[in-house]
Amino acid sequence: MSEVKKFIDHIFNGDVEKIKLKLYIYKNIINKIIINSKSNELFPEDIIENIFTFLDKKIYNKILNNKTSYSCHPLIAVLTLLEEKETENKGREIINLLLSFNNINVSFCVKRPLWNNGFEKHTLFHMIGECDDIPKDICELILNHKSMNLDTLNLINHDDYRPLDLADRYNKGIVELLESKGALRHWRVGPGDKPKEKVA
Repeated sequence: MSEVKKFIDHIFNGDVEKIKLKLYIYKNIINKIIINSKSNELFPEDIIENIFTFLDKKIYNKILNNKTSYSCHPLIAVLTLLEEKETENKGREIINLLLSFNNINVSFCVKRPLWNNGFEKHTLFHMIGECDDIPKDICELILNHKSMNLDTLNLINHDDYRPLDLADRYNKGIVELLESKGALRHWRVGPGDKPKEKVA
């Protein structure tokens, strides 16, 4: 099993001590994205370098045909702990550890191939926009991080949403915070809910 896979598993399990024991290793792989399946097969992890880089076609088809595959980044994994009261404290300790790494980048995009040769795209900002269980102070830590990038903050995902669109519907508590960082709305293309326009 690769160190990236172990790292992600330790985060999902809230194994703070195991993460601390290997900080010297995990600091070097903090920005890796894992594409994995139930078979624990590890696919190339370097797609973070360019969010629009397409994977090798053979690998692309293998992931696409495997319904159990997923894409994950350490900072997305830790959000699962922060959503639950029982694991929130462990989540806080881990995310503070991760954000203390000098080389960490909060402005990443994880992708999973779709049937139409496109990609399902998620950023950390989309995730906190649609999860109202993430504590507001954690959202502030992420959005105030030095690696926060405006282009990624306003990335339009596979469902035609920017993070601010999602926050307007699901996590209103961080709408003003997102706007203060330069987040913009992108009205959804096609059917679906659209946030109400502000009256001047």
